[in-house]
Amino acid sequence: MTGSEFDPGRLSQVVVSALDLAAAETGPARPVDTRDVLLALARVDMGGDWQRLWLAFDSPEVIARFPVRDPAPEPAADWGPAVLTAGCTRALAAAVRLADVYDTGEVPVGLAAIALTGEPDSAAATAVTFGDRSRHPELLELLQEVAVQAVLNDLPDALRHAFAGSPVLRAGDGDRELDAVVGRLGGPDSLNRVDAVALVGAAVEVTGEPTLVTHLERMELTRDVVGEARRMAGDQPSASAADMIQRARDRFDTTEPTAAQLIVAATTRPVPAVRRTAWLLGLSAEEIAYEAADADTRQRPHDDKVSDYTMALTVLLVVLNVVTSVLVVTRAVQHGPWWLLLFVLLIWSGHPRLPNWWAFLVALLLYPPAGLPVAAPALAGALAELALARSERRTAFFRTGVRLTARQWRRHVRRRHPRASQAGTTWIRLLRMRRMGVPVEES
Repeated sequence: MTGSEFDPGRLSQVVVSALDLAAAETGPARPVDTRDVLLALARVDMGGDWQRLWLAFDSPEVIARFPVRDPAPEPAADWGPAVLTAGCTRALAAAVRLADVYDTGEVPVGLAAIALTGEPDSAAATAVTFGDRSRHPELLELLQEVAVQAVLNDLPDALRHAFAGSPVLRAGDGDRELDAVVGRLGGPDSLNRVDAVALVGAAVEVTGEPTLVTHLERMELTRDVVGEARRMAGDQPSASAADMIQRARDRFDTTEPTAAQLIVAATTRPVPAVRRTAWLLGLSAEEIAYEAADADTRQRPHDDKVSDYTMALTVLLVVLNVVTSVLVVTRAVQHGPWWLLLFVLLIWSGHPRLPNWWAFLVALLLYPPAGLPVAAPALAGALAELALARSERRTAFFRTGVRLTARQWRRHVRRRHPRASQAGTTWIRLLRMRRMGVPVEES
């Protein structure tokens, strides 16, 4: 085998037999793709319950006829009388990395099957699911039962890093993260030629900090998305990746900044190119900086004196809201009108989901029908809510060094609720791209 991106010596005998079978049946007519190898795996693996896979999706004969091809269909590596597609060699290289992650030594059938279908647009995954990407998680889950016969912990994260060409990285692996980021940018010699936006994209792809990965997904922030927005941002002034890496070293007093620290350095006091790119994505550079800084801070101890003050304000606000709610219910039951009970919902629907003026509006609207005895604690609650919002943002600033506006902080809070966060980000991104005259396909 020549030109391979993976070590064939790492493959188990069953996987090698499957490749031999796929190569023999395909021959020189066309390159062997991921579907060919997956179907061959199912035929040579005597230990897996592959019938469950066919029952859940369709028969191997139907899957073999479905018109698909790997995203990278060009020939890339020889195997016996045949040649493998670039997509197939990429998947096998990812399988080797998965074997490193899960410490299996050689690549067993299960991990090979997972890697062959690991990307939803691969020929294997597309053929099995008939192009229905929504069934891709179901496919991976079923393959764990059928071929792996075990549950693989953190599989989405492991797959993402396996196909990116880097191992899954954990806290304390900052030196490896920096190496991985630099590698994606083309090596040390390229750092002065690529800009800060490219550094952010590479760091987004490399980071393995679980909280940051989750929030980046909810912001729909990937390296490809960042790169596309950078192209739309046009000729905006920027800084080199080398400058941003040095800024991270200075800010965090380390020679080996993590991917999260690189993101913070590039998005705090951002150059115009970074700010414009973030704006096109429906975000602000400060929001990205805060999520990365918050993830980095979680790895280090921090002073929580301000947090104690925040907790006191939280308790005070809850007490005032309870008192106001009891007074509203009492007033509605004893004197009416009954629609006053709606104010109980309004009292509890303010911070942090809504702007601070909301609580003052509720207190103002309560005064005419309920009188001063009810409106007064509502007004006190509004003042406590305002103080709480400021204290939370001050706490966040002391912890991370990133200052957020009230609106940015509310968006951070919404990010804890993925559906609302992703919907909001998507619509903002859509509107801004249309303002730029960019044709956007709504999904």
